[in-house]
Amino acid sequence: MVSEFVNTPNEQLMEKVKTGDEEAFYILVKRYERPLFNFIFRMVEDYPLAEDLYQETFLHLYQSRARYDPAKKFSTWLYSIAAHLCLDKLRWRKRIRFFSLETKMGRKEKSLCLGDILPSAVCEPEVQLEKKEWAMEVQRALKSLSKEHRLVFIMRHYQGLSYQEISEILNCPVGTVKSRMHYALEHLKSKLT
Repeated sequence: MVSEFVNTPNEQLMEKVKTGDEEAFYILVKRYERPLFNFIFRMVEDYPLAEDLYQETFLHLYQSRARYDPAKKFSTWLYSIAAHLCLDKLRWRKRIRFFSLETKMGRKEKSLCLGDILPSAVCEPEVQLEKKEWAMEVQRALKSLSKEHRLVFIMRHYQGLSYQEISEILNCPVGTVKSRMHYALEHLKSKLT
């Protein structure tokens, strides 16, 4: 389904969606298919649940399309819907698990990126074991963060959102977002050193 909308900005596509244009909606779904699903999966760490929440996010977006404000960035609105759905589900489930691949963590004399713990086909068995143990430590440390701190951490490190965008998504001041991020990083460092 290729159309004249392929190079159209998201905000303009959303204006078309508001008038019931299904092709514009399809283009938005395709544009955000991977990044939005990855965001949701990192929040809930449950593939079937992530699929459900992904669909629910776009359903909610479509049902509330008339309330979209074109003066605001589309991705901020979309991630706001997804974040709130995830938080609602997590409150219900009372658990969350994830970890960032980019965050540097101290460990004795070493400072590894979490991405360094992923197994490689050429790794020696003892290196793979050390990486697996490190991954388990990191996961335990991340589980000890509150939902609010984990959410900011995921949005910043996985999704690459700015503090301003996160602030708009969570409907809280930028200072609060920065504070939560700082706390999350300090907490993780203290747990992993």
